[in-house]
Amino acid sequence: MVELDGHITNVAEIAADDAEEYTLTDIDSEPDANIANDNQPSSPEDDTDDTTDNLNGDEDDHDLAGINYLPTYDLALQKEITSDESGDGTLDLGETFTSTITVTNEGDVLASDIEITDFAPEFTTLADDAWTVTGTDTQGRQIIVYNEIIEEIAPGETVTLTIDLTVDTDHRFAEDDIVVNAAAITDSDAGEFGFEDIDDDEQDTAEIPTVPTPESDNLAFTGATTRNIVLFGIALVVLGLVAARRNREDEALA
Repeated sequence: MVELDGHITNVAEIAADDAEEYTLTDIDSEPDANIANDNQPSSPEDDTDDTTDNLNGDEDDHDLAGINYLPTYDLALQKEITSDESGDGTLDLGETFTSTITVTNEGDVLASDIEITDFAPEFTTLADDAWTVTGTDTQGRQIIVYNEIIEEIAPGETVTLTIDLTVDTDHRFAEDDIVVNAAAITDSDAGEFGFEDIDDDEQDTAEIPTVPTPESDNLAFTGATTRNIVLFGIALVVLGLVAARRNREDEALA
C-alpha cells in the first residue's frame, strides 16, 4: 500500500495450515486471508504490533512492515500534429489540421485535477467545441483551454486529447514558413500535497511545414496604388485621343 505521505506498508498473513489434520489448533490465532479480523495496528511503528504473541489481541499469524520513500510526481505531455485536411503533410490557407496531445503519469502517485492548455498561432481559428479560447499570451499566441479538467491519471496511465485548428484565409505563408503549435499542463493537484514535478516535460511543441502563398495573392492594393492605376488609365485614354486627333489632322492634310 503506497501512501501520499511517503510510506509503504506491506502485510503478510498465514492463510491456511495443516493443524486440523492432527486435530490441533493454533493457540493464539486462526489462519485465514482476512486481515480485518486480526486486530492489526495501523502502523509497523505501533507498540501493539506484536510479532510473536497475542498479548494485545494482535494475532501473531500475521505481521506488517513499512518503509519510508520519497513520492515521485511526474506528469509528461507530448504533442504531435497527426493530420491535415489535404493529407500531404503541409498546411495551406483555409486548411484544418488536427493535433494529438498525450498526457502520461510517469510518477508513482495518483495525479488529479489536470488542466491542459493549447497555445495556437494567431493566424489560426479554433474549430473544436471541446476547447475554449480564453485570451492571448505575451507572444501573441491564442490561449485555448480544454473544457474539462482531467479528474485523475493513475501511475503508468495515459490520457489522449485532440484539437482542431484552421488556418485563416487572409494569412500569407512565405517560403520555408513552419507552423509551430504548443501545448502544456497548466494546472494539477501537485501543489496540494507539496509535490513538485521532477522534470520539465509537461509541455511540448509540434511543427508542420506550409505551402508558400503565390506572389499574386500577396499583392496588396493600397489607396495610393489604386489612385496610380486610375491616373495611368486616364493617361492612356488621353494619349489615345491625342493620337486619334493627329491621325485625323494628317488625313485632312493629305
